[in-house]
Amino acid sequence: MNTETTTTTESLKVECANCDWHGDVDQADETRDFWSRVEPGDTVPAGDCPECGAFVFPAQPEPQPAPYAQRVRETAERIVREDVLLCLSSLIYEATQGESARMGERDSLIDEDDALNLWRVKPDADDYEEANRYEDDGLTIQVAQSDDDSGWYSWQALDADGDTEHEGEAESALEAWQEAFRAADRDEPDGGEVYEHWAVTGYLASRLQERGHSVTDIFGMKVWGRPTTGQMIVMDAVILDIAREIVGPEPEAVEGEGS
Repeated sequence: MNTETTTTTESLKVECANCDWHGDVDQADETRDFWSRVEPGDTVPAGDCPECGAFVFPAQPEPQPAPYAQRVRETAERIVREDVLLCLSSLIYEATQGESARMGERDSLIDEDDALNLWRVKPDADDYEEANRYEDDGLTIQVAQSDDDSGWYSWQALDADGDTEHEGEAESALEAWQEAFRAADRDEPDGGEVYEHWAVTGYLASRLQERGHSVTDIFGMKVWGRPTTGQMIVMDAVILDIAREIVGPEPEAVEGEGS
């Protein structure tokens, strides 16, 4: 009994080195005057371009994003698509700083404390560290991550002689700085600036607040004070950080932990 085996091979994709033509290798013309056109050491062409007659070569595959980076990007896009609801920048400006607010009508639109919170970004650990450099109360605050596996942060407030006035521990660097500033009776430093306002879902609001972003309940909505502008929201560091939390750690990082 005779058995026939049929093998299907995907045709090689080629592209012209001179023009924009590209296609399957069997669509290219045969190479003309090979030996007069190819020098020793040159890359061997796959044929001639049917459009301009120049050499064609195997097409270079388009670079693909790493699978992990692609998942993070797709997750960030989904967050923006599903959890960022509406731009409220013009409305918030008019209600807090526009003509109606200047004419004393703000009380009927928005609470004064909420108005302040809408434009205020809470300081992060970097803001505290920067403020610590310029304090002149005679104390120096030091914050460092513990050497053990707890992940906690220890802090000390040292006097001019290097003696410890206050000390403690906290779960994060930000909380350590906050505790240290309170112990030293220092005012909270200024945070960043808010440039845009967006209505977001409760889910995203809680994630943003966990990362120190301004979120205010106003007009029955969760309003995010976005501290960046001039770029797509999906590119914001905080959105990518939330996406990474959802996706989980990179597989390579997990595999290398035991090595």
